[in-house]
Amino acid sequence: MHALAPLGLDLRQMVHICVLIFSHTNGLANDIAAESEQQQQDTGLTADEFMSTLAGDMAALITPENLPMLSALVRSDDFDLDLDELFEFGLQRLLDGLEGWLAARGRRRFGR
Repeated sequence: MHALAPLGLDLRQMVHICVLIFSHTNGLANDIAAESEQQQQDTGLTADEFMSTLAGDMAALITPENLPMLSALVRSDDFDLDLDELFEFGLQRLLDGLEGWLAARGRRRFGR
Protein backbone atom coordinates (compact mmCIF):
# COMPACT_ATOMS: atom_id res chain seq x y z
CA MET A 1 0.00 0.00 0.00
CA HIS A 2 2.96 2.26 0.59
CA ALA A 3 3.85 2.13 -3.12
CA LEU A 4 0.27 3.10 -4.03
CA ALA A 5 -0.01 6.02 -1.59
CA PRO A 6 1.53 8.67 -3.92
CA LEU A 7 -1.11 7.90 -6.57
CA GLY A 8 -3.85 9.71 -4.67
CA LEU A 9 -6.01 6.64 -4.19
CA ASP A 10 -8.31 6.20 -1.25
CA LEU A 11 -7.72 3.34 1.18
CA ARG A 12 -10.48 1.21 -0.34
CA GLN A 13 -8.92 1.46 -3.82
CA MET A 14 -5.47 0.63 -2.47
CA VAL A 15 -6.79 -2.42 -0.65
CA HIS A 16 -8.67 -3.57 -3.77
CA ILE A 17 -5.47 -3.33 -5.84
CA CYS A 18 -3.47 -5.23 -3.23
CA VAL A 19 -6.10 -7.96 -3.00
CA LEU A 20 -6.29 -8.21 -6.79
CA ILE A 21 -2.54 -8.72 -7.15
CA PHE A 22 -2.42 -11.07 -4.15
CA SER A 23 -5.30 -13.09 -5.62
CA HIS A 24 -3.49 -13.54 -8.92
CA THR A 25 -0.32 -14.66 -7.17
CA ASN A 26 -1.99 -16.87 -4.60
CA GLY A 27 -4.53 -18.32 -7.01
CA LEU A 28 -1.99 -19.44 -9.58
CA ALA A 29 0.33 -20.88 -6.96
CA ASN A 30 -2.45 -22.72 -5.09
CA ASP A 31 -4.12 -24.07 -8.23
CA ILE A 32 -0.88 -25.47 -9.60
CA ALA A 33 0.26 -26.88 -6.26
CA ALA A 34 -3.12 -28.48 -5.51
CA GLU A 35 -3.40 -29.99 -8.99
CA SER A 36 0.13 -31.34 -8.87
CA GLU A 37 -0.32 -32.76 -5.37
CA GLN A 38 -3.66 -34.40 -6.21
CA GLN A 39 -2.34 -35.86 -9.45
CA GLN A 40 0.70 -37.27 -7.64
CA GLN A 41 -1.50 -38.78 -4.93
CA ASP A 42 -3.80 -40.32 -7.53
CA THR A 43 -1.10 -41.68 -9.83
CA GLY A 44 2.15 -41.81 -7.88
CA LEU A 45 3.78 -39.94 -10.76
CA THR A 46 5.38 -36.51 -10.91
CA ALA A 47 3.73 -33.93 -13.15
CA ASP A 48 6.27 -34.52 -15.92
CA GLU A 49 5.90 -38.30 -15.69
CA PHE A 50 2.12 -38.02 -15.74
CA MET A 51 2.12 -35.76 -18.79
CA SER A 52 4.44 -38.17 -20.59
CA THR A 53 2.01 -41.02 -20.03
CA LEU A 54 -0.82 -38.94 -21.50
CA ALA A 55 1.02 -37.73 -24.59
CA GLY A 56 -0.18 -40.54 -26.86
CA ASP A 57 -3.79 -40.31 -25.68
CA MET A 58 -3.81 -36.54 -26.05
CA ALA A 59 -2.40 -36.71 -29.57
CA ALA A 60 -5.14 -39.17 -30.54
CA LEU A 61 -7.91 -36.99 -29.10
CA ILE A 62 -6.60 -33.62 -30.20
CA THR A 63 -6.52 -33.91 -33.97
CA PRO A 64 -5.97 -31.21 -36.59
CA GLU A 65 -9.51 -31.83 -37.82
CA ASN A 66 -11.16 -31.43 -34.41
CA LEU A 67 -8.98 -28.84 -32.73
CA PRO A 68 -6.48 -27.44 -35.23
CA MET A 69 -4.84 -24.80 -33.01
CA LEU A 70 -4.61 -26.99 -29.93
CA SER A 71 -3.36 -29.83 -32.12
CA ALA A 72 -0.55 -27.65 -33.44
CA LEU A 73 0.39 -26.75 -29.87
CA VAL A 74 0.36 -30.37 -28.65
CA ARG A 75 2.47 -31.49 -31.59
CA SER A 76 4.91 -28.58 -31.26
CA ASP A 77 8.38 -29.29 -29.93
CA ASP A 78 9.07 -25.69 -29.00
CA PHE A 79 6.30 -25.02 -26.46
CA ASP A 80 6.66 -25.67 -22.77
CA LEU A 81 4.29 -24.12 -20.26
CA ASP A 82 6.66 -22.07 -18.11
CA LEU A 83 4.91 -21.19 -14.86
CA ASP A 84 7.10 -18.16 -14.21
CA GLU A 85 6.29 -16.86 -17.68
CA LEU A 86 2.59 -17.54 -17.14
CA PHE A 87 2.67 -15.67 -13.82
CA GLU A 88 4.55 -12.72 -15.32
CA PHE A 89 2.16 -12.55 -18.28
CA GLY A 90 -0.90 -12.45 -16.02
CA LEU A 91 0.65 -9.95 -13.62
CA GLN A 92 1.64 -7.65 -16.48
CA ARG A 93 -1.93 -7.70 -17.87
CA LEU A 94 -3.25 -6.81 -14.41
CA LEU A 95 -0.77 -3.96 -14.10
CA ASP A 96 -1.53 -2.75 -17.64
CA GLY A 97 -5.21 -2.62 -16.74
CA LEU A 98 -4.50 -0.76 -13.52
CA GLU A 99 -2.27 1.68 -15.39
CA GLY A 100 -5.09 2.40 -17.86
CA TRP A 101 -7.57 2.82 -15.02
CA LEU A 102 -5.23 5.19 -13.18
CA ALA A 103 -4.62 7.21 -16.35
CA ALA A 104 -8.36 7.55 -17.04
CA ARG A 105 -8.97 8.43 -13.41
CA GLY A 106 -6.28 11.13 -13.61
CA ARG A 107 -7.74 12.60 -16.78
CA ARG A 108 -11.19 12.82 -15.17
CA ARG A 109 -9.73 14.19 -11.97
CA PHE A 110 -7.76 16.94 -13.71
CA GLY A 111 -10.34 17.70 -16.41
CA ARG A 112 -8.40 16.29 -19.34
